[in-house]
Amino acid sequence: MHADPSSLRLFPPCHGVLADLQRCGWRPADQPSAPRLEFRTYQGVHEAQCAEVENPAGRRLLLIGLESVVLARDEDLFPRFLNLAIETRMALAYGVAASRADWLLLLTRDRIDLYRLPEETALQQATAAGDYDEGLLPELAALARTEVDALRLGSQHLRGADSLRGWIRHWALQLAYAVQLPPDQVEPVLWRWILMLQWVRRTERSEANGSWGLYCRAEGDRWAVGYDAQTAFADLTNALSRFDELFHSEMFRCDLELLLGRLNQIEETTLLDRLRAELLMHSQDRFEPETVAWLFTDLAREQEGWRREVSGVEPLRRRLHHQGWTIYRPLACDVERHGLTFALRETERLAHYLNNQMVYARQPESPSPATAQPDLFKPEIRGVGPTGHLDDPVNYLFEEALRLRGVEAESRFGVGLVFLLKALALGQEFDWPFFGVDTLDALFREAG
Repeated sequence: MHADPSSLRLFPPCHGVLADLQRCGWRPADQPSAPRLEFRTYQGVHEAQCAEVENPAGRRLLLIGLESVVLARDEDLFPRFLNLAIETRMALAYGVAASRADWLLLLTRDRIDLYRLPEETALQQATAAGDYDEGLLPELAALARTEVDALRLGSQHLRGADSLRGWIRHWALQLAYAVQLPPDQVEPVLWRWILMLQWVRRTERSEANGSWGLYCRAEGDRWAVGYDAQTAFADLTNALSRFDELFHSEMFRCDLELLLGRLNQIEETTLLDRLRAELLMHSQDRFEPETVAWLFTDLAREQEGWRREVSGVEPLRRRLHHQGWTIYRPLACDVERHGLTFALRETERLAHYLNNQMVYARQPESPSPATAQPDLFKPEIRGVGPTGHLDDPVNYLFEEALRLRGVEAESRFGVGLVFLLKALALGQEFDWPFFGVDTLDALFREAG
């Protein structure tokens, strides 16, 4: 009598995978004890095993054994333009919110997935014994031996943008039909929700605080991770109401009272429940500014930007004319000529430059900015506090230091959206305080 093939294990159980990790060179991480982890999913309540290991460089890998759960297959998610199951989102939320690991290894009933955190980039997947022995384990051994992520595969921005574009169009049509508004009025609303989701992720590290249905919390001697579908209407309408407090721009103006009234008409349906769940079923790297940029640019312009990058870019200090925090000539990026992603790289360079200036200005031995000669023609500098230090670097960057050229009026919404996402990303990267962005429109003023 032969065993049912579906009952045969393709991989070792969780403790076996943990032993294999240690043979690959990983060692148990310094932690009091492995927490008890409970996943509350549509498939029921599941106990998960959890362990952390680290390599000699101190970088950590989180192993979650959720072996009683069957994840949605990629071929089932693809027609809906998604790339994460909701259970995967829960595991990633725990990995980012509670463990601060660099990688997540998620073991479910018939597959193992390796993700890089916090970008949530899928690095490897094993669905057969050969995948595990010949593909995943050698790569995990490589990660254990080096400080550098051996699995960085390069840019996946264009592929992620194609999927996100399809999802946006799909939901713009669905929502437009439900609320009886044109799709071109509904699509900016979807982007408002995406920005609010990114604000929570970038400023609070994770959306698993209950404001997006996800929760990840300690309950007695265990951690509980789950998703509450019943709060979708309240959460999404609250996000819309708060949007203008954080992102004030003429480009994002809408009749909020009309919109909320139309959404009230579909409160009793499951439409907003499904929308919010699907928002979470995109990996974070699809919402990166460099990915979203591909929705609002073209290959010819981007190639010009790549050529300029390869030929060499003049040092920033020669192109940014300033004295102290007073900028007389901001850095100007020609989006029409060199593309949007080149402008993002320039913004990254500018942010590094400003951050270095901030760090230097706060050193005890540096000259006091408060004693600098004031510019009588520009007495107030946005983002600079009364002590003379840069207290609001994001709004300073947009108001004072950066300008975008060659952006037609009809293209400004998309370009502005990308730069709001970039502002959130830079704030997280440099640990800048985030007080909202109300200087987005200043990016399109004429550079001096």
